[in-house]
Amino acid sequence: MLKSNDFKSKKILFTLFMFLATFILLPTNIYALNGTISGSGSQTDPYLIEDIIDLKTFRDNVNSGESYNGKYIKLKNDIDMSMDANPDALLIWTAIGTSSNVFKGTFDGDNHTISNMTTGVNGGNAGLFGYNSGTIKNIKFNNCKISEGSGRTITDGGIVAAKNNASGVIYNIVANNTIINVSSGSGSGYHGLGGIVGYNLGTIDSCANIGGSITSTTNMNYKRIGGIAGQSKGGVIRNSFNTANIDAKSSTVGGIVGDNNVSGDGYSRTIIENCYNWGAIKGHAQVGGVAGENTGGAYLKNSYNAGKTTAIYGPSYAGNIVRNNTNGTIKNAFGIVGGTDNSTSSLVGYGSCEAGQCHKVQNNSTELEELKNSLNAWVDAENAKAGKDVYKHWYIDYITGYPIFAPSVTITFNAGAHGKFSDNKTSKTITTYKGSSWDNTWEPSVVADDGWIAYKWDKQFPSEVNESATYTYTYLRDENKDQIPDIYQKKVTFKIVNGLWEDNTRTDKVVYVTLRDENENYSETGSGNLIIPQNMKADYGYSYGAWDVIPQSIVSGNDPVTYTYAYRYVLSRATVTFKIKNGTWDGTNKDDKIIPITLFDGKATLDQSLIPTGMINDEGYTAGAWDIIPNTDDNGITGDVIYTYTYLRDENKDQIPDIYQKKVTFKIVNGLWEDNTRTDKVVYVTLRDENENYSETGSGNLIIPQNMKADEGFVDGAWDVIPQSIVTGNNPVTYTYKFIENIYGTGEEEIPSDDKDKEENSNLDNDQGEKSENIKNPQTLDNIIVWILCLLMSSLSLISLRKKLFK
Repeated sequence: MLKSNDFKSKKILFTLFMFLATFILLPTNIYALNGTISGSGSQTDPYLIEDIIDLKTFRDNVNSGESYNGKYIKLKNDIDMSMDANPDALLIWTAIGTSSNVFKGTFDGDNHTISNMTTGVNGGNAGLFGYNSGTIKNIKFNNCKISEGSGRTITDGGIVAAKNNASGVIYNIVANNTIINVSSGSGSGYHGLGGIVGYNLGTIDSCANIGGSITSTTNMNYKRIGGIAGQSKGGVIRNSFNTANIDAKSSTVGGIVGDNNVSGDGYSRTIIENCYNWGAIKGHAQVGGVAGENTGGAYLKNSYNAGKTTAIYGPSYAGNIVRNNTNGTIKNAFGIVGGTDNSTSSLVGYGSCEAGQCHKVQNNSTELEELKNSLNAWVDAENAKAGKDVYKHWYIDYITGYPIFAPSVTITFNAGAHGKFSDNKTSKTITTYKGSSWDNTWEPSVVADDGWIAYKWDKQFPSEVNESATYTYTYLRDENKDQIPDIYQKKVTFKIVNGLWEDNTRTDKVVYVTLRDENENYSETGSGNLIIPQNMKADYGYSYGAWDVIPQSIVSGNDPVTYTYAYRYVLSRATVTFKIKNGTWDGTNKDDKIIPITLFDGKATLDQSLIPTGMINDEGYTAGAWDIIPNTDDNGITGDVIYTYTYLRDENKDQIPDIYQKKVTFKIVNGLWEDNTRTDKVVYVTLRDENENYSETGSGNLIIPQNMKADEGFVDGAWDVIPQSIVTGNNPVTYTYKFIENIYGTGEEEIPSDDKDKEENSNLDNDQGEKSENIKNPQTLDNIIVWILCLLMSSLSLISLRKKLFK
């Protein structure tokens, strides 16, 4: 029978062991099996979408009812949907947001790229997003596609969003090489198909659909098609452009918007402003370069078309700017004509344009420059009204000659640390656009500070401006103000100690030697002539002057240099003292040996025979040496000097200094060494380097005591720190081997032997180690099953152990 106290102790130990085992076996990332999205969703700590798995998790959350209203989501990396390791069927993307579960947060692409997305095959709403009532911004799309599957009809479709609701904002989106291809029936009701958004009720700002194409191969009169949006009702589209070609058998097709329409929906306005189209636009009827229809109180402002417009039904069903402008308003709109790529159709096919508001522009540099000026005049006026830059400015594209709005580029000029501009300012800023040519008139002139010479800008100006940049002016030092930059001069400083120059002064003399190459041009690596001071005079009581480094009459390089001419005090006598430490001169005498020496003009030579020899070390010391080797050079003694001969400590008297040995002390507690002693064992390990020479930082072999024996009542001996068989460094170290008390005693219970306990514990540890290894970082269902089996096996082992403990 177990004693009561033993039973309680072992019960507590067993419970603790079970608790710890559970935590050891629990995988640390079990909750990451289905992917997680980091971040809290705040503006400063947004949810981060790192890969396609996170993006699909985010989509599924929205489509399940999480609107993310007031939350922020940001792309952390580019996403290539063709690299999805766990793709949807046929790599088809299901849009984010449905008619009943609309996205309402802020999705920031952080200028990352989404590529190779295919959507729409399953019909319904096609796009990265389905329904948006939030903000989607700063995303680039490459090689993405909208395509209907067999027998499936797309209701609304756009690369960014199928439908952008009234509160929705789509900002700063670029779609490159987008392919939209639909061929199914018309469906019922009016729907939209666009390069950016299918059906727009909100705001689209600063978006571009570049290259690619939009095609429909069957008559789809209920499908409005546009380069930016298929249809826009109550929405605003500004600062956007399209260069994709559209070839549709549908009606109501436009370069920016197919149908820009207010009537019948209760909206007060629908606006296209500050936009342009370069794509060729073809449709069945109602075909316009900017909009197919601009009706019911809709507005089209400050926009132009340069693409060819073609109506299959007949030329009168196409307009260079708009085909149908019934009850619509057009202000400051332009159609470029002339050339094979420009439409020759009328500016407005049906309906009227206010007098002086619709213009034809010939495709030549003069009229295109005037077009740019007209567009910018409108932008300046509207931005002034708003009190901020709502509308982008226009520039001439240097390749096509057409007006474009490009990302603004800021050039900053800094006057630098040692000057200012001629207008007394230290900074100047120029704003231009990406792709513009460098204008040398931007460069401001500088005035250098006193002691400096204007040099050059820190980097070269480009021929074409493609990014914002800062240019800082640099200066060259002209310390002596002789209008020759210091880089072309060598600064030489002469100093004198204990004396005077020829002119009876003692202040430093500073000389700037101009450096020239063999062609007599200034050169940083050239040479020049140096005039060296002569006829210096010693102060009273000093004599024997000399340069620390002898100056040369021809100098080179522009590194500054200092030469010092010093006189030394004339001593009639000096004392050389020999001291000894840890030894004697002759076996008994330790007294200093003092030798007086006569100095001649401040110098003398130490006779080799005066240096003591035959010294004897004290007991426990060995290997003596001078701290400084006595100087026997000619005129090497210039004053009092002390030389000390020191022997090194040799504690174990093996004729090897302690600095080349490591002292190792072994202690034992509650036991005996193999030789039945318990006193400390002290070992000195000789340290040698790789060449087998004595070395303070070398290493040596340590013989570690073995077969220690526990005192009665003690078991399980162990080192406090495990000694290593190879030791390094000469710092002494102590290792203690200690046996612990046998807490189980010798009661009635049969206690397993130490060896048996160790074997069982070893098996248990091995089992747990194997299980821990198997369940570490599970990523698949198979790993979870293995983990559960390992946990069950561990539990059975623990139950067996419990039975033995409480037997």
